[in-house]
Amino acid sequence: MAGRIFFVLLLFFSFYIAPGKEPIKGSNIKLNSGLTKIQPVSITSITIPKEYQSGGYLSNGERIVFRAPDKELNYNFQLSKYIICNKQGGIIKKFDRVLLWEGGDLILKLNEVSSLLLINLETGFQKIIDINLRDLSNISINTFNRTIIYTLGIQNIIYEYDIDNRRSQTLIKLKNGALLHLFQISPDEIIYIRPEFKIKYYPYEYDPIIRIEVPLFVANVKKYRCVELTKISRSGILFHFDDENRQITFVVEENGYFKIISSNRLWNHKKIKVSHLNRDTRKSYEGLLLHYSSMNSEGNLIVSSRLKLLKKKKYDPDRFQFYILDSEMLIPKAGDIYILDLKGNSKQITETPDQIEVVCDWSPKGNEILYYEYNSKTFYLMELEISDKSKGKPIKISPEKSLKILP
Repeated sequence: MAGRIFFVLLLFFSFYIAPGKEPIKGSNIKLNSGLTKIQPVSITSITIPKEYQSGGYLSNGERIVFRAPDKELNYNFQLSKYIICNKQGGIIKKFDRVLLWEGGDLILKLNEVSSLLLINLETGFQKIIDINLRDLSNISINTFNRTIIYTLGIQNIIYEYDIDNRRSQTLIKLKNGALLHLFQISPDEIIYIRPEFKIKYYPYEYDPIIRIEVPLFVANVKKYRCVELTKISRSGILFHFDDENRQITFVVEENGYFKIISSNRLWNHKKIKVSHLNRDTRKSYEGLLLHYSSMNSEGNLIVSSRLKLLKKKKYDPDRFQFYILDSEMLIPKAGDIYILDLKGNSKQITETPDQIEVVCDWSPKGNEILYYEYNSKTFYLMELEISDKSKGKPIKISPEKSLKILP
């Protein structure tokens, strides 16, 4: 699905989302750029069952998908249930006992006899998948050849499962195991995330200092070679999959920049300067978070939440902690929405000091942003006036015609 955004590291995410149409209090241009053509037109709330207020994304432009936790599969996996809604919040379809769904046409779920079932939502095709669920620690659908890649326990082996033949084979052996996530970025390359622990002893100190880094590695399954590509900062990682061009882009933060890495240019990175928007002190963090960001379908704009998080007294700066809203070490205080281009320009879209606005997804057409307000746990759909490059005229969306939905 073109423009699909993957919020991958599941253990880093805990989405709680933001009734009626609200005025936009401010739109502050930080740098002069083409971003001035993008203007919010209307904001509409979406009412859905409260249990599903844990994330959302826009599908095919007319449908919105929301997730809620289901029961646990094992110590690594929490199953999920999903609802597909129209823009008015009406439920079109439900799925439960889902192990993996990344927004496309393929979904992995447990059937009635607790075996893994692959379902193609477009064709209705179903097939039993013979993978050891008890020891399963990672799983991902290969978008390039429709196989399944997975790991078991803390092993250092990545397996590939052939759906047609229902057989597994070893894809590559790594130097170390205990992977956090793996994802295919090309027919021959897999990226994976594995934490590294740095232990240092100081003289006359009994307890060591333990520091954790989270590197992102790329493994070539043909050359049997693994190389560290970059490190993930506390703001997380953003994935963007362009189904039309079969290209994956992911974004990490590095020394005041957003580093943009494409699967077809792994070693030629673009950078966006974000240090003027980020401030990290002993008492708080105020800045953009990739956990709560999304990229448009063209891959040239990023919408991101700029959040203010207060650090509690028990916050340990020496231990690696991702900046997320539901961290036990942080207190969310404020959040607004910004749009950035790949040249370093940024534009503030909302200015609401009494709200914490958190980005979920950007629509495939680029004229809608799904977000939520953390305090009221309510989803909103923001409609934008954007530039139509094919006609050279703006697309205008009338606020009077937008729907107002109240609980």
